[in-house]
Amino acid sequence: MNTMEINFDDRSDDANIEFRGGINEVSEGCRVNLEHQGVRITVKVTKYTPGEPWAGEVTDFAQNATDQITDLKIGSTIRFEERHIHSCAA
Repeated sequence: MNTMEINFDDRSDDANIEFRGGINEVSEGCRVNLEHQGVRITVKVTKYTPGEPWAGEVTDFAQNATDQITDLKIGSTIRFEERHIHSCAA
């Protein structure tokens, strides 16, 4: 399985991850919202190894995301860093 590397937008320096659904940390199985050039992308976290980027599967994105990110599809596997996570839900 090919894992896409995308340059996601960093969360602002003064912003914390917004947690919803009674959780307070990012973990495998939760859904996170990332952004690429202001376009929201929802990802289910599938793998994390300390010191390495997170891996996840795209579950949803704004309609125009595929115009801005070539080859991005529902089910695509992507890599991202904690600084890219804007919100997280159980």
